[in-house]
Amino acid sequence: MQPSKKQMLACRKRRERFKGQMTGRLHPIAESNDKDCDERTNRNSGQSQTMEKIMKRKIASIGALLIIGALPDILWSQGAVSGATLAVPLHQPKTLRRDEIRIITIADGTRGEKRTMDTGSNGPSQGDLFVFDQPLLDQSRGDIGSNSGYCVTTKSGIHSQCQWTLKFDDGSIIVAGQEAESGKSVLAVIGATGKFSGFTGEMSSEPNGDETFTQELTLFRP
Repeated sequence: MQPSKKQMLACRKRRERFKGQMTGRLHPIAESNDKDCDERTNRNSGQSQTMEKIMKRKIASIGALLIIGALPDILWSQGAVSGATLAVPLHQPKTLRRDEIRIITIADGTRGEKRTMDTGSNGPSQGDLFVFDQPLLDQSRGDIGSNSGYCVTTKSGIHSQCQWTLKFDDGSIIVAGQEAESGKSVLAVIGATGKFSGFTGEMSSEPNGDETFTQELTLFRP
C-alpha cells in the first residue's frame, strides 16, 4: 500500500526546510530526518495495510456466517417460488414418535341411537345433520365402550365433516375430519383423556358393508 498524499506532502516540506543553501543537497540533519520520516510513513502504511487485511478477513467471515445461517430460508423461499415440492424448511426437525400404539375398534351402527335432521331441502342435501351414539366393539365384537358424535353433510352423497369420541373405561379419544360416504377415510386425533392423555395421531375409518365400521387408531407421543 502506497503512503497517503498527506504523509508524502509532510515529508516533502521537511526536506525543503532543511535544504543546503549553496549545494542544493540535503543537510545531514535533513537527510536523517527525511529517512526517519520515510521510515515512519512506511511503518504507518504497513500498519494500515495489516489492519485493512484483518478487517477484510473479519468482514468475509461474518458474511459467510450470515449466508450459511440464511441458507435454509433461502432454499425454502426459492423452492416455494419455483414450485419445488419441498415439504418443510430444511431447519425444521422431523416429528419424533414415542410410545406408538395401535388400537383397532369397530363402531356398531346396528345398535344404539342415531338420528338424521333434514335442515335444507327435502331429502339429502348440504347442511343435513347426523347424530349418533353407538356401541364400540373390539375385534372379537365384544363391547368395550361407545362411539358418539355427529356429522354435517358438506357435499351430498360424497362426504361430511364429522367429529366424535371413542370412549373407553380408562380414557377417551376424540377424532375429527372429513368422512367419505364410501371407502376409507382418515381423520385426525384432536384430543385424548385418561390413559391416552398426551397422545396424538390419526384414525382410519372404513365401512364393512353391514352397518359397522372398522376404526384403526395410530397413536403416539410427540
